[in-house]
Amino acid sequence: MLSTLRSGAFRLALFFAAVFAVGAVALVIAVDITVSRYAEQVTTDTLVTEATRLQSEYRRDGRRAIVEAIGNAGGDAREFRYRLSDRNGDPIAGDLPRAPIGWGSVTISERASPGDPPDAASQMRTDGVVLGDGSLLVIGSDSYDVAELRDWLNMVALWSGIGITLLALVAGYLIAAIFLRRLDRINAAAKIVMVGHLSQRIPAMGMGAEFDRLSANLNQMLERIEALMVGMRQVSTDIAHDLCTPLTRLRQQLEATRESRSLGTHRQAVDDAMSQADEILAMFRALLRIGALEAGIGSDRFQSVD
Repeated sequence: MLSTLRSGAFRLALFFAAVFAVGAVALVIAVDITVSRYAEQVTTDTLVTEATRLQSEYRRDGRRAIVEAIGNAGGDAREFRYRLSDRNGDPIAGDLPRAPIGWGSVTISERASPGDPPDAASQMRTDGVVLGDGSLLVIGSDSYDVAELRDWLNMVALWSGIGITLLALVAGYLIAAIFLRRLDRINAAAKIVMVGHLSQRIPAMGMGAEFDRLSANLNQMLERIEALMVGMRQVSTDIAHDLCTPLTRLRQQLEATRESRSLGTHRQAVDDAMSQADEILAMFRALLRIGALEAGIGSDRFQSVD
């Protein structure tokens, strides 16, 4: 197990898992920013629309129309909360806390929608406009549902990122284990070759065409090495056979010369020995030349012939 954890394949899996984790964090941040901006824009648009509608009613029927509209909205699901106060700040209608003119926000200690916990705090975005008689109309919109959606999306993105990261780690461990198991087979075959069994071949990894090509190339290399070693043994045998005859003849001549007491016979024997030595040297030079040609030395001087 430790060898698997130290393997390059598992380290590569760790790298990709880290990339997935960073991607998950980036996704959570992107979702949070996108949803927040969307919620803010939607809230702003709905507040502007509602403020425009109430201002139109004020211009048509006066402040009484706004008071009636606020009263009628009390029994609805209450998408909006209102506060209408006179120029002195005293409340006339609505239950929204005091808020500034223009854009602002207030926190209320109870939810605006039925079925929500009574003690739940809610952050509301407000838009305060001054009416023609100096009274202040403040409209608030609750973004609690959008915030819940944002939290839910963030949670989904976070747990998805964690799940993908863990999946990448598990997959990386399994891939590393399979890869190391097949590499062990190759290492075992290589050790058999190292002790002299050149007939051993590398097994196919079965992990893709590129690994199979690598195994095939290694096997071709081993076949070439085996052929060269067989050729070397054959050459050694041939050299032994080729040198046996002249060396035997040379030894016989030297033994005959040792028995002879004639000076002329000694000189003739020396000449014959030198001739035999020249033949042996010529044979060695020919063998060396053949070896050089097989090794490709001087192949740049080769020419094609018919």
